[in-house]
Amino acid sequence: MPMLKILALILTLGLIIFGLLKSNQADFLKVDIRWEIDKNLPVGQALLASKIQPLITGKYQLDLQDIKSVLELEPWVQTAHINRLFWNTLKIKITPQTVAMRWENVNCKSKKSTLCKGYISTKGELFLPQKFIKSDAILALSKWDENLAKKLYQDFQNYPMARENSPILLQIIRFYG
Repeated sequence: MPMLKILALILTLGLIIFGLLKSNQADFLKVDIRWEIDKNLPVGQALLASKIQPLITGKYQLDLQDIKSVLELEPWVQTAHINRLFWNTLKIKITPQTVAMRWENVNCKSKKSTLCKGYISTKGELFLPQKFIKSDAILALSKWDENLAKKLYQDFQNYPMARENSPILLQIIRFYG
């Protein structure tokens, strides 16, 4: 009887070892990302995933701050919140930029240049995406200057009564610089 128990134990251990050797451990250790992205975000999850792919190859150590920084370099991403759910599982919530104003550079000769067109967010930040959306937001014209864009947005915010009472003022183009 003891011999039968030992034989059963050896057989069980052998099957466990065989199963571990035959299983694909890379799939088990692969980083799993659960995305939470606004459906109106002009850039897709595939693009964001490709940007962070080099940062998630290390299966044991993930630098969440580096991942956050890379995602927030994308112009349409206002903030990226990253939580570790498990040692190889991340939850990434993307908050998109909200367009307050459209922006054009008055010094541009060609509107196709990357520094010629963009948007000013509801935080007063100038961002220059590669992908543009249709927007009825007021158009601001100025030189390329992030501080000037912030000033444009602040001035826009300082005149709420004028904006609400006059639909014509929504189409006014402000010149700075």
